[in-house]
Amino acid sequence: MKNLVLSIILVVLLAAAVVGGQALASSKPADVTVSEETSAILGSSYWGYPLRIKSLSGTAEISADEQILLDETYPGTRHVSLTVFNWGSDSGIPPFADGVQVSMYIPFLGYNAIMESHQTNYYRTFEFDSDNWKLRARDYGNQTLKVYYWATITYPSNQW
Repeated sequence: MKNLVLSIILVVLLAAAVVGGQALASSKPADVTVSEETSAILGSSYWGYPLRIKSLSGTAEISADEQILLDETYPGTRHVSLTVFNWGSDSGIPPFADGVQVSMYIPFLGYNAIMESHQTNYYRTFEFDSDNWKLRARDYGNQTLKVYYWATITYPSNQW
């Protein structure tokens, strides 16, 4: 009789463990829909948010004073990879010199330059994280300043 009661208790405990394990396994969050390419890279069991990429590029010819070429503001911090090439810088001593500047907004301090160049034929790629930044160019000389830029901004898809 003791063996029968013990066997029934063990069967009930085993059944409870199986049902509980199935309940835990089915409580996983729903899979996030990703593109075929992303799924191939990450595998079909990717549970996070896929990344989005925004690309910007352009050319500007500045012949007088300062121009803002890019003025980017986002709802959250984004990773920026920016390549800048300028050609035709011909005048001055800073701050009254031809040049290109990348500035980032810092609370309580305003816009602060993270890169500034007054060289002609300047080419540089750099990366930073920001939620508000600008690309500016100034020309005070006789020769037209030409600026070429390429930016790739990466951010999670749940951040518009």
